[in-house]
Amino acid sequence: MYQRLLEKGIVCYSEPQVVELPKFGTMRAVVFEDPDGQLIELVQLPSADEIQRVRAASEPNGRSQSNDAWFQACARMTCGRRVRGNH
Repeated sequence: MYQRLLEKGIVCYSEPQVVELPKFGTMRAVVFEDPDGQLIELVQLPSADEIQRVRAASEPNGRSQSNDAWFQACARMTCGRRVRGNH
């Protein structure tokens, strides 16, 4: 996605940032501005397959000790984000 943004002449604030989420896998994010100057953040969360692989490698039974941790992480990432039309 990042390369396609660049090819369309969109200036990103940085190259995609990579964050390792313990017991979940890798998250990637990139930030850029839309034509009106609004910040847009694209986030790629780990796939279900990646989460299973990470958990299987790190825990004896391949399951997280807290199933709520994933949902809490997602809530923290989206908290306070403005949605178009919600100005």
